[in-house]
Amino acid sequence: MALNVVFDPPGAPATGSDTNRLAIQMTQDCDCDDQAEFWPVAIRGKIPQSLKEDGIFRVREGDEGFFVRQKQRMVWVQFFTSHEAVDVVVPSDSFARGRPFRPLREKLAESSTVPTPAGQVSDLSVGRDKISRFCYRFWGTVGNAQNRHNIVNVLGMPSHIYDMFFSAENSLRLVNTALDGLLPAVRGLFEKQTWTIHDILHLRSATSTWPGDGVTIYVRPYTHLDQRQQDINDSALYVGSSNNVYKRHQQHENCIAKNDPSRHYTLAARSNSKNRKTIPLIFWPLSTYQTFSGPCTFVAEQLMIGALFTWHADISAAANEPSIKQNWLSGSAFLYRIAQSTRIAVGLPNPPWKGANVASPIFQYKNAPFDIPCFRMEDRNIYRLPARFSPRSKGKALYNSIKYHASDKQNKHVEFMLGTSAVDENKLPSLLICYLVFEVMHDGKIHEHPWVGSPTIGPFENFDSASRLGIRVEWYDKTQRKWLSLKLQNGNYSWPRLHQTRDPEDAIRHWREAMNLIQLFEGIEYVGDKMDGFPRRAWFGNKRILMLQVDHLQQRARWTTRPSHRRPVPRRTKFDMNVNAIKDAFVGKGTIIRKEGPPPVDSPFWRLTESDVLKRNKMGQREGGARCDLCIISRREVGTDGRIFWDCVRDNNRTDVWVCVCCSALNRPCTFSAPSTLMNKWGDDKPWVTKGTPLSMCSRTEWRFLVFYRTLTPAELQTAQEIATPLGGERNLMDFADVQEEEQQVAVAEEDSEEHLEEDE
Repeated sequence: MALNVVFDPPGAPATGSDTNRLAIQMTQDCDCDDQAEFWPVAIRGKIPQSLKEDGIFRVREGDEGFFVRQKQRMVWVQFFTSHEAVDVVVPSDSFARGRPFRPLREKLAESSTVPTPAGQVSDLSVGRDKISRFCYRFWGTVGNAQNRHNIVNVLGMPSHIYDMFFSAENSLRLVNTALDGLLPAVRGLFEKQTWTIHDILHLRSATSTWPGDGVTIYVRPYTHLDQRQQDINDSALYVGSSNNVYKRHQQHENCIAKNDPSRHYTLAARSNSKNRKTIPLIFWPLSTYQTFSGPCTFVAEQLMIGALFTWHADISAAANEPSIKQNWLSGSAFLYRIAQSTRIAVGLPNPPWKGANVASPIFQYKNAPFDIPCFRMEDRNIYRLPARFSPRSKGKALYNSIKYHASDKQNKHVEFMLGTSAVDENKLPSLLICYLVFEVMHDGKIHEHPWVGSPTIGPFENFDSASRLGIRVEWYDKTQRKWLSLKLQNGNYSWPRLHQTRDPEDAIRHWREAMNLIQLFEGIEYVGDKMDGFPRRAWFGNKRILMLQVDHLQQRARWTTRPSHRRPVPRRTKFDMNVNAIKDAFVGKGTIIRKEGPPPVDSPFWRLTESDVLKRNKMGQREGGARCDLCIISRREVGTDGRIFWDCVRDNNRTDVWVCVCCSALNRPCTFSAPSTLMNKWGDDKPWVTKGTPLSMCSRTEWRFLVFYRTLTPAELQTAQEIATPLGGERNLMDFADVQEEEQQVAVAEEDSEEHLEEDE
């Protein structure tokens, strides 16, 4: 096994001060006998037998661990497998020594700093007042040639977006357009020597009739934020944009009422509704707005955030958090620094209020707000996506979907659901901000709780590859003050639809969803002349997938772009090949393949034991036709009468052999088993597939690989497990909530700008 340290090992110190714990990496193989007398008594005989081969624990060249103690030529070192500590003794010349242990946060810090802005530049134009001078100087500094590398290469803004904002022909025009829309009373605000919150409150608030139809850059003051709500000066400002400012005001109020978890709304909720307003700063009538480019909205909003200095207090600290690489967050801190120095240079007053803005508009414009982190473990790759689960118009169930692109069809999506039972059992809020975690096995094995439980034998080779994917939801329960995890499964099996359409693709629709997700996350490009329903490529638009790369000896870590790789497109199987595979895996005493069709209902085959006479009706072997194993096992109840979805009927398109519609869709023969045989091989633990069919709903035997199987019981689908705090923790979920909230207020960009914003594959 590969012993590589990705996360901090159990019991690791909070800082890198433990100088005795040097990182080590094996330079040769070693066979370790933990019964040897020279081993320290504290660890002698403590290695689990499951990790040994013939009583020996084998450490391989390249395995990573930590130095513990040395006695002469023998050294006590510690390795980790699946986060379990394994203590061994190896020769002192069998490994290379590195630097002292550092927690992952410290390892990442060196590569996760916010770039330092280049120096101030002269004004782009002579400003007649302070706000003009600020806007020209601020925008000119952000977009100068020295900062282009920081913005494009370090902070990830696409180069064509950078040119749209900062090219010589666009930059001055965008700033002038913003200043042209500045309301007169607001312009006077920036000429004051000092500011109080009253200067903002004295500006005119938006109403249902004012400022009218058009695009508005607005500020929302929140006052009386103190615990007793008596201090008007304890205040905060938030800047946003909208093409219907009064409607946007109402949307903000609704989000506050629903306890939206973003930093903005958490801060705003401390202010009483009578102390919350929406005040226009810049306004362009609709007729005027239609004459210039949509990016002006983003520029104007960014200028007002900088001039009023409304960034949230967390922005600098959060941007330096190295856990998950987020260019938009570092971008906000980058602009924060430039705005701070520019405000001082032009003499704008010090802001007496807090800020509520987190994301920055220009780093959100047609750009992915979040990169997707990937952690490579010894047996799987783990991908963690911040997600937002919310209800539909009716019911308590919560839904989320991820959208992606594929070379065969644009704008695909996959939906995930937390059922009513899970919501009630775990007291989930109607808006759940969480992590959606995807695990893809790379060791050739199926996941222990696959999202799709796939049979091993089907219409494509290696058909159970879809079961390499496991999916779960992780969230922080504030009431219990702990992190919880809930596994998901795809139960949308399509046998009833198959009987209606007789389209074999309906039988494997959920299987293809799992295969597409594996392709999407792993960066697989299929090669071959015929794609056979598989997209050649799949991607997350302009989101990047970044893999955590750890240099164990040097105790450093950084995020690198996840590599893509090419694979042959999955190949179709032949029916005769699957006949032999079914025989080898499932046929035996009490189970047969019969090309003439199922044995007659009165055949002795169904009465292998005395109990079979009583059980056969429960298994569906009624007059009028017997059922194959797949059609019995896959039964589902509808309502309370226990009726089934479909009958086991022959596929009349197959004239050479009797095979039912379901098994034919999987390009394989039917198997038939006596009731006692099926119960023994499949399992009969409760809950059952139906109330009257004594077969386990979730088989744990090898026979589950005969069919599409359920991977979780109803109880497992609603019972959350406590987990350790994930990398990034709750702060990353707050960041995600902030970005989601900010995206809602982005103004509509003009159609003529879209031609410059083609989707980056």
